[in-house]
Amino acid sequence: MTRARLLACCWLLLLIVPLPGRALERAPSTAFYYGSTPPTALLSQFDQVVVEPAHIDAAQRAALTASGATLFAYLSVGEIDRHDQAAMQLAPQVARGRNAAWDSSVVDLTSPIWRQFIVDRADRLWQQGFHALFLDTLDSYQLIAHDPAARQQQQAALIDIIRAIHAAHPDIKLMLNRGFEIVPAVRALICGVAAESLFSEWAPTRKRYQPVADDDRKALLEQLRHIRDDDHLPVVVIDYVAPKDRDRARALARRIDALGFTPWVSNGDLDGMGVGAIEVMPRKVLMLYALNGSDDDLAYSAVHNYAAMPLEYLGYAADYRDVDGPLPEGELRGRYAGIVIWLNRAVPSAGVRQWLARQIDDGVPIAVLGDPGVAIDSRQLQKMGLRTVADIDSRHETVIRHDAMLGFETFPDVPPASDNGFRATRDDVSEHLLLEDARHQRYSPVVTGPWGGFALAPWVIEEARNIDPQSGDDGESSEWRQRWIIDPFAFFKTALHLPTMPVPDATTENGNRYLTVHIDGDGFANRASMPGTPYVSDVIMRHELQRRPLPTTVSVIEGEVGPSGLYPDQSPALEKIARQIFRLPNVEIATHTFSHPFDWQLLHDGQSPGDNMMPIPGYHFSMQREIAGSADYIADRLAPPGKPVKMVLWSGNALPKQNALADAAQRGLLNMNGGNTDISRDNDTLTAVSPMTRPVGPYTQVYAPVINENVYTNGYKAPLWGFRHAIETFELTDRPRRLKPIGIYYHFFSATHLSSLHALDAVYDYAESQRTLPLYGSQYVKVALDFADVGIARRLDGDWQISGATDVRTLRLPDDLGTPDLARSPGVAGLTTLPQARYLSLSGAARIDLALQRGRSSSGVSLLHANGRIVDWLRHGRGADLQLRGNVPLHLELGGLAPGCRIDAPRATVDRHGATATLRYTGKDSGHVSVDCD
Repeated sequence: MTRARLLACCWLLLLIVPLPGRALERAPSTAFYYGSTPPTALLSQFDQVVVEPAHIDAAQRAALTASGATLFAYLSVGEIDRHDQAAMQLAPQVARGRNAAWDSSVVDLTSPIWRQFIVDRADRLWQQGFHALFLDTLDSYQLIAHDPAARQQQQAALIDIIRAIHAAHPDIKLMLNRGFEIVPAVRALICGVAAESLFSEWAPTRKRYQPVADDDRKALLEQLRHIRDDDHLPVVVIDYVAPKDRDRARALARRIDALGFTPWVSNGDLDGMGVGAIEVMPRKVLMLYALNGSDDDLAYSAVHNYAAMPLEYLGYAADYRDVDGPLPEGELRGRYAGIVIWLNRAVPSAGVRQWLARQIDDGVPIAVLGDPGVAIDSRQLQKMGLRTVADIDSRHETVIRHDAMLGFETFPDVPPASDNGFRATRDDVSEHLLLEDARHQRYSPVVTGPWGGFALAPWVIEEARNIDPQSGDDGESSEWRQRWIIDPFAFFKTALHLPTMPVPDATTENGNRYLTVHIDGDGFANRASMPGTPYVSDVIMRHELQRRPLPTTVSVIEGEVGPSGLYPDQSPALEKIARQIFRLPNVEIATHTFSHPFDWQLLHDGQSPGDNMMPIPGYHFSMQREIAGSADYIADRLAPPGKPVKMVLWSGNALPKQNALADAAQRGLLNMNGGNTDISRDNDTLTAVSPMTRPVGPYTQVYAPVINENVYTNGYKAPLWGFRHAIETFELTDRPRRLKPIGIYYHFFSATHLSSLHALDAVYDYAESQRTLPLYGSQYVKVALDFADVGIARRLDGDWQISGATDVRTLRLPDDLGTPDLARSPGVAGLTTLPQARYLSLSGAARIDLALQRGRSSSGVSLLHANGRIVDWLRHGRGADLQLRGNVPLHLELGGLAPGCRIDAPRATVDRHGATATLRYTGKDSGHVSVDCD
């Protein structure tokens, strides 16, 4: 039995049993999306998805199918849309009337030509991978058949078409849109019936939403109950409301659900993410930026460097768009949690202004930081409850008041000169900072309201030179440092109206903080300043890799190690060390390219070495040689049999272009490096914490969790012991908010001097003293990539559905949401309360139900801490069967154990302490563990 058929059977069963008892079994959730750019990550969270087949490509079809969703292709049976070129060619032969409401042609269903056209189109859709069809416009014949005999002929033809489609593909799933008169004849061939407009409808000719007339609603409700109760078919009801009326959409969905039907409430064009049996929480924020002069990469933009990380912490992934390029079309409410605009110049395009005005009207929250960049006219401001204060005289500016949203990391002693500001004209708009100028005008540069928020420059981030008073430096050569003036977490949560929900977390798993270690190949051939002047690579191998069993991703530069590189005479000795390193069981293999490019933005094939790469004799740059070629060299000459090269660790400025990322993906290499997370006691600011990833075209670069020792030692110059400051980074990215894993990232040249080697030891010692879950670089990359696609959806009954949390296996659970009901949350392994937050551990299943309750968690075994990952988790009663596997000897802690619970863990040493138990292993696999509490 296929999953789709099983769901249909479950649905049928649910409609036969009394509705109030359906807490543990639910009807399949269903979404309809006809827009041109289907948001597959959101739609994949539904059990059934109806799409316009021309708007979805093979990759999207595969992604939706892989998620477990049954994908229905829309097929109009009774009308010809004027944009359907193939069908329009038949219109002169088969069309018999018009549907003025939709400007379409109504066809004669008795036409053999039309019958064959529809059957052939259904067959093509099947061949394309659509094994389910949503048959629409089934009642349109009533516009041309005006007497009973004519209608009967049309109905018979319609029944014949459906039977022909089913006969050609007996396993096909067919859902009808209305067609009530023919349901008894095709009941055995279809899997459900849908109907539009039970409570609220879209009037296409009037372009408005309106309530359904009472008589029409009663008649439709009678038909739907007949379909459900007498024909024993599941029913989907599609209602229509304006995008901005989200609360009304939720209320209608609950009302439809209470009647025993599956709801979908969306906009009139069905090109938005509506509310159904589940409401998907949009986890993407649309981030608009503007390129400027030499800063021609997203990596240099404020929206990437400063806004993305706080939003990640709040649970959101960035969808970056260049404001000068095309902006997303269609209905964005429900697809995006909001829009963040942080521009460094004015954008003159009237199209952008109109696009923004539409989003505000549709209820998409917008947060604007810095210079607005896009002019908003007075009429729009009036609708937002604002008025502009012009001609500010900032020669003498006074702070009248501010609230807790200001002063996050600093508050200027002398107010910086403001260019503009607003005053609120409604009570639902908040002024978080109120200033007064020399002419006693009052204005606020930081405001929030129902539409979003403004945080205008210079009240977002304070920028100043870091001047050492003892150096005699006049400041011109000092580095610029930044501090947040506004609280970015509070501003984004308030301006974007972010809901309270379980938050995917990419720093923690099973209650333990992630730990990664990776080594760039630089300096592999250096000699250490110690007796015998050994190769530093040999020192790192013996002193760290062999002595500490932590999983470590190690890379080499072929041009430094290989016979065709800089040191052909030393290559045999260097390759021998590399082979020894790669044979170690705790080492994962990576390439650090062939010639170590420094500035990836300036590279092109055929380029001579120059200053942008290692000066390897006779070599001219080749992207293929750098990535795939160096990986092949390592696989052929250095890696032990059966141990693959898994990653490329970017070199130099670590800003690869799209072609570099494409080459890595084609070779099957995951990628990492870049980012600038180096927050320290001396530079204690979250502006020094980078986001997780950088998108480049269709590819994604994953940043290193923490920057390497070359930065902490100022280019390995002084102080050579500076890598010790990485410990400060680990601490400051852990409290008060856990923002990053512990990431030990260094080069082989760290063993050149004893002071730098001792600093490396100190960093290792700190990491090993913490409660961590060590990951290889490739495992962390998968976590970082998975973060954006984890689905969070709220069910109508208040429970939650978690989808795609296969690599990201932790949710932060806000206190307001209560505690997990473990008996109704079988994929939840445990809840760990730490000073930073409450961390919910997940089993890694593709879809997980999360039921929450007030008060303490329901009784049952709970995984509190583990340094390995869950392989198997099956809850039974108050006990569980489980298996974990890690990269180091396992250590796990169980809680929620009643006095009579029995633990069967043959491989472990078990210590019981009341309601908790600690299991210690000498190996990395727990084997089967059974906890029996019944």
